[in-house]
Amino acid sequence: MKGFMKLLIGNKKSLAGLIILAMFALAAIFAPLITKHAPDVGTGNPHEYPAFVVKAAQDNPDGWIAKNLATNPRRLMMSEGADHVLGTSRMGRDIWSQLVYGARTSLAVGIGAGVMVCFLATAIGVTAGYFGGKVDDYLSAA
Repeated sequence: MKGFMKLLIGNKKSLAGLIILAMFALAAIFAPLITKHAPDVGTGNPHEYPAFVVKAAQDNPDGWIAKNLATNPRRLMMSEGADHVLGTSRMGRDIWSQLVYGARTSLAVGIGAGVMVCFLATAIGVTAGYFGGKVDDYLSAA
């Protein structure tokens, strides 16, 4: 196991993937602590701009963000009290909460599929090894 971890950390691409996976896992685990709003409840106006866009557009009305990102003045005015990190959806639901809580489901499906594949592959391998001959050839053909 030490050699495997050393191999993962030694390779830059695998280390980057490991960091991304760890960030998603930590976000999924601590979802209730890092979000303010429930993912399935409307907590804002529909299509609110993200809080950083609102703040930047208000601070500098002639700036790049105001001209290119916050192009709808009505929506910008509706987003005045925006406290949503990534804005809101068409239903007024917080997108950050949906992203973080959705990571839980995605990781559970991925881990569940991986465990199921391991058990299935082990059962097929044991069966092929036990019976041998034509059964082994048939199961190993793929």
